[in-house]
Amino acid sequence: MQITLHLKGPLKKYGDNIEPLTIELEHTQVKLREIIEQLEIPASSISFIQINGEKSDPDTVLTGGEVVVVNPRVAGG
Repeated sequence: MQITLHLKGPLKKYGDNIEPLTIELEHTQVKLREIIEQLEIPASSISFIQINGEKSDPDTVLTGGEVVVVNPRVAGG
């Protein structure tokens, strides 16, 4: 199974600054949380996630072909 992962802003470093990151997985289903943990992205660094253009959460089960966008927390004044 394959997914396309876009890590935005400072999160790009967790994907070796490759944009977009194509991920090949052996399983036919996987929770997005597992991919985030494998890439060692701290949950506290994530603002929100979109899967195929819709807001989602890390417990969403991916089945292949999804486009995932992970957006960072931002701070400013």
